[in-house]
Amino acid sequence: MPRSHRAVCAALCSAVLLAACHGGVPSTPSLNARQADFLPSPGDDGLVAPTPPAELGTLRVMIWNVRFASSRDGYEDWPTRAPDLARLLAVSNVDILGVQEMVALKDGHRQLDDIRAMLPGYEYIGRSRSATNPDDEQSGVFYDPGSLEVLNSGFFWLSPAPMTPGSFGYGNQGNPRMATWVEFKNRADGSLFTLVNTHFDHRSSEARYRSADQVQGYLTADPAYANDGVDIDPGLPMVFIGDFNDELRQDENWVPEGYRGQTIDPLKTVRAPLLFGLVPPAISQADPGVFRMAGNLSPYNRLVTNGSFVDALAMAERRFEEPAGTYSAFGSAGVRPGIIDWILVTPDVRVLQSYIETYAPNGNFPSDHLPVVADVQILR
Repeated sequence: MPRSHRAVCAALCSAVLLAACHGGVPSTPSLNARQADFLPSPGDDGLVAPTPPAELGTLRVMIWNVRFASSRDGYEDWPTRAPDLARLLAVSNVDILGVQEMVALKDGHRQLDDIRAMLPGYEYIGRSRSATNPDDEQSGVFYDPGSLEVLNSGFFWLSPAPMTPGSFGYGNQGNPRMATWVEFKNRADGSLFTLVNTHFDHRSSEARYRSADQVQGYLTADPAYANDGVDIDPGLPMVFIGDFNDELRQDENWVPEGYRGQTIDPLKTVRAPLLFGLVPPAISQADPGVFRMAGNLSPYNRLVTNGSFVDALAMAERRFEEPAGTYSAFGSAGVRPGIIDWILVTPDVRVLQSYIETYAPNGNFPSDHLPVVADVQILR
């Protein structure tokens, strides 16, 4: 379906959702205004959906931590903010939307079904991060089947046992962390690429570094990860998106204090996925003190500075003024400093333009994270 038709359908669906949430027939924003190139809307709504480049094979990728549905007071209430989220998706012209924190059912809200309704005609690949709770958070991928064909897909956990659902082991505690990966074929030009969508741990710097090294290892066919069972083709370009829970910085948390040598991870040298998969979560989520790391634990350093990726925001041929960060926490103080939601690509992916979406009707963001968007071309 052409982008213009998708936008109209999504806008109509947005209207239906708003009516369902509030019992009325809403007015939707002008598609022409919302699709205008870098045109702030009245009321200081911010940057809204710049026009995608016209180059053949261009794909628009959006990453958005949509915050799990809840009935909390204020704007965080899902029925209150869902219509604004729907309005933005209706005009964003995305080919791929990677989400974090989305849940199937919480507080009586069916968030997955609601977002499906906001994207009519799109397909979804995702699952709960938990082994036992199907309604736990998902880091899934919505995609337009008119633009993209799925050749292969799967899930892995950010742990020493990546094919064991709900597994821990990197120093993260409380929540298992996972990724969704999809091998796509672009119908417009036949190009192939892998998309990986994830959500790194929010507490443990060691867990974030190990997670970054794991994905980097799959891309480069690192022998340390050869027995993980993750069927990602290392020969394909990769688009790596997610909420990384870390800023775009080169250095972070030297352990022990004052150490300035090469980053060392003893856990990587004893990686045995089948054995780690047998360890009960109550044990594996404990801080692995016998496997303490030393060195630079910045995931950005591992993936970009000393890795295989480039930062889409930094390398885009066309850039826009950026807010201070991508996390707002629904607070009245505005966006907090630090871009923690990233789109990373391998050098064989051209970034035509990239931006942070700042749509905030009446000063309210539709989620506690701002979406990050990149328009890309696969070069081989």
